[in-house]
Amino acid sequence: MDRRQSLAALALAYAFPTLAQENYPSRPIRLIVAFGTGSANDIIARGLARFMSEDLEQSVVVESRAGAGGTTGTGAVARAAPDGYTIGLGTGSQLVMNVGLYKTLPFDVDRDLRSIGLVSRTSLLLAARAGLPRTLPELIAYARANPGKVNFGSAGAGSINHIMGEAFAEAAGISLLHVPYKGNGPALNDLAGGHLDLLLDVPITALPLAQSGKAQVLAVSSQQRSAVAPQVPTFAESGLPDYQAYSWNNLFAP
Repeated sequence: MDRRQSLAALALAYAFPTLAQENYPSRPIRLIVAFGTGSANDIIARGLARFMSEDLEQSVVVESRAGAGGTTGTGAVARAAPDGYTIGLGTGSQLVMNVGLYKTLPFDVDRDLRSIGLVSRTSLLLAARAGLPRTLPELIAYARANPGKVNFGSAGAGSINHIMGEAFAEAAGISLLHVPYKGNGPALNDLAGGHLDLLLDVPITALPLAQSGKAQVLAVSSQQRSAVAPQVPTFAESGLPDYQAYSWNNLFAP
């Protein structure tokens, strides 16, 4: 067992103490994603599952359980047996924002779930459909001249790109129309087709659209320019010094 295998086994044994006394894993592990196929979360989960399968020498099967802004998939993990064979890929949307968004949830995040560890922290890119202004200052000026006529998409009410989209509109002093989707996949398709104006998304899904000419990327939400898109200016460079946003993923379990 190499160092990565040891760390993976130790992390899961910490999350599930009884596993330390058995040969874990002895059967496939189910990794639940609470958002649709083709979303950034789905892509991250499939890449992670491949490395986990290699390290643990056991299959890690990704299962999409989209719905209710991540609540459906999170609930499936919360109801699963706490035996280490059902884990979830978590986001701030489902584990933090939903707690404030919904009066009641079919689970208690603190009581029913345990975090295993952080997987990623990722800045967001502001992607715009082809035909809109090509710089952030020009886009803001266009939105001010057309209040309420520029829309932005999200993976659903309370999702990270919904909350951060509203925060962008407030920071820029503009009015944007929110269009919620059932996951980022459909929103990306509408952006590529010219049916959606703006979308805040992670580089792994936003950049391919820009590279194919189906969208353009106006700004990145990190303090410094992104290493994977060094040509894209930050929001601060483009006139919004106080605006920052990021997405994160973790592994969690019942």
